[in-house]
Amino acid sequence: MIIIDDLRNAADVIFNPTTYNYKDLSFGKAFSMYYKVILLPILIFEIFCTLIMSALILMLHIGFSIQILIILGIVPLIYLVIVPIMLVIFAALLQLIGGYLFHWYKKKFATTLSALVYGTFPSSILLWTIIIPIFGLLIESIASFWGLIIEISALTKLQRTGEGEAILSIIILFCIISILIMIIAFIIFILHSNINALLKNF
Repeated sequence: MIIIDDLRNAADVIFNPTTYNYKDLSFGKAFSMYYKVILLPILIFEIFCTLIMSALILMLHIGFSIQILIILGIVPLIYLVIVPIMLVIFAALLQLIGGYLFHWYKKKFATTLSALVYGTFPSSILLWTIIIPIFGLLIESIASFWGLIIEISALTKLQRTGEGEAILSIIILFCIISILIMIIAFIIFILHSNINALLKNF
């Protein structure tokens, strides 16, 4: 099966990040690989969640509520919609930093996106572990850190750049994202304060 083959490739990337033969994928193939890898872990997560929540409903004699549907729906929404959008944004920013600003990257945007997709494999395959209290978040945190190592390795090989340049471009990206988040949070805070002040005057 194609999906099983992609999962095997993902496992090979995870266990051999520095020696894996990374492929320079097109935009479509990069996302095709991402979805093939993520679908089975999402399915496992949904089955486990449904079984656990059904058992809780039976034991605690509570009704099936809208909150349960939200929990079952939010993880697929994050991984099938939000994460791919964020991958495109991050890849575009990385390409801008490494490709156009400092000229560290030798190839196009799709190559950078390919590297980021490879980096999602650890957290994608271990997605279902988030249902485990406390330890699930710890496992996903470790998986995300390992994914960062994979991204650096993939960027170095696919973009034909040095490890230092790959690491530095990711650090600059994190700094830009942090600054943007702080600016957005500050704007929201100011708007919220002004709205509350206006409401008090009425």
